[in-house]
This record gives sequence, C-alpha cells and structure tokens, in this order.
Amino acid sequence: MNSLLVIRALAPSWDNHDAKNACLSIEKELAQAPADAVIYRGRNTLTRLPFAGHEVVVKAFPAPRTLLKRIQRWGRASKAMRSYVHAERMLQLGISTPEPIAVIEANDGRAWYLCRFAAHYITAGRADSSDEIIAALGRFLGRMHACGAFHYDATPGNFLLRADDLNAPILVVDCNRMRFGWISAWAGTRSLMQLRNGDERLLRSYCAARGWSGGLIRKLYYVRWAWHHAAWACKNATRPLRRKCGI
Repeated sequence: MNSLLVIRALAPSWDNHDAKNACLSIEKELAQAPADAVIYRGRNTLTRLPFAGHEVVVKAFPAPRTLLKRIQRWGRASKAMRSYVHAERMLQLGISTPEPIAVIEANDGRAWYLCRFAAHYITAGRADSSDEIIAALGRFLGRMHACGAFHYDATPGNFLLRADDLNAPILVVDCNRMRFGWISAWAGTRSLMQLRNGDERLLRSYCAARGWSGGLIRKLYYVRWAWHHAAWACKNATRPLRRKCGI
C-alpha cells in the first residue's frame, strides 16, 4: 500500500531521510494511533502523531465520493496541497499558522496534510467570551484581512489561541479554502458573522485594526447578518437533497 503514496511537498527544514520514511509510513502510523490521538473526526480526520522526533497534526482528506466531487477536483490541486501552499503564503504575509510540513497523496484521491502540533493552544470556540479575547480576535482578523488573506471558513474552530497568554500569536488553521488579495468590507463582514455572530465588540476591534470608522461597516454588518441567516436557513432546508445529489 505504501508504494502507492507520493510525497507531493516537504518543507526544506524537514527534508531528511527520517521525515521521508515517516511520510511514506503515514497510513500505518494512523492505523496504529490510539483513540485519544484523534483530535477531530468528521468529513476529514485530525490526528496527533509523533513524527520524526516531533509532534505533528495529520489532516486526512478522503477520496472524492461522488462523480460531481471528482469533476470539481479535476485539474485542481488537492485540498492537502492547497492547505500547504496557503499556509506558506500566510507565513510570508506575517500571519501565524502551524508550521506546514508535508503533503502526501495516494493515487486513489486520498491525501494527508501534516503541520506542527500547537501545544497549549485551544480553539476560539472553546475560549471564554471575555472582552480581552474578543478584542484580540477582532484585531487579528482585521490585520489578516489588511494583509490580504481571506479565509472562507472563518469559524471559531479555525482560530487557535492561548487563553492563558493573549500575547501569544493567534494561529489560523484549515487553510485549504482561502484567497489572497484585497478584502472588501462586505467580505470582512462575512468573516465576522462566521467568527462570532452579532458581536459588537468583535466589530469594533476589527474596524480599529483596519483603520475604519464604524458607521458604514456597521450598516453592512447588519445587512450581512440578515443575509447570513437567510442563507443558513436555505442551506439547512436543502441539506438532505444536496447530500443525495452529492453536492
């Protein structure tokens, strides 16, 4: 089975014999990992593993299950590769994300993205809602957008922080769905809705980070709020049909 695996990307600082062997043994290591090593299990699975003397997180992407998903994948880099490329771009922009390590792909469409494990960090969703934490998240999101990095899935689970040390950098994860370029106020309000729906504290700190007055963006924010809830209701209502169609 390992002969079908290919290392598509390997960070220069990890380009050594031990790391390459560990990459090509990734299926075996995941199969032998204890149950408590799994951080998250859903459409994709996140597992914490020892890797060439370090701790890493392995994100496993399954093969496309439907014909539509295969067509959408045609001619595009895998989600694992996009995660790696986007993480490198983020670091170049000065935006923190766990160190990208490797991308491994199988010829059946499966792929794995490896990054360094962020010890002592928790997701923003697990942190409390104190003024200090909300302000830190707003400032970070504003700076991220000012740098030209937009995360299509800016939910609390994709931002990691140190609740015991707010001076530590906030980390962005799950970077396969991103774009880079100028981020408009309308796009920014989308991320604010995803990160913390209807929180004025987040809006204020975000505007301060981007150097904007609150008037116009506040109006856009509440228009986006109404749009967000209408879109969510439509998405939720059509979910069974979309699943049947493989969308």
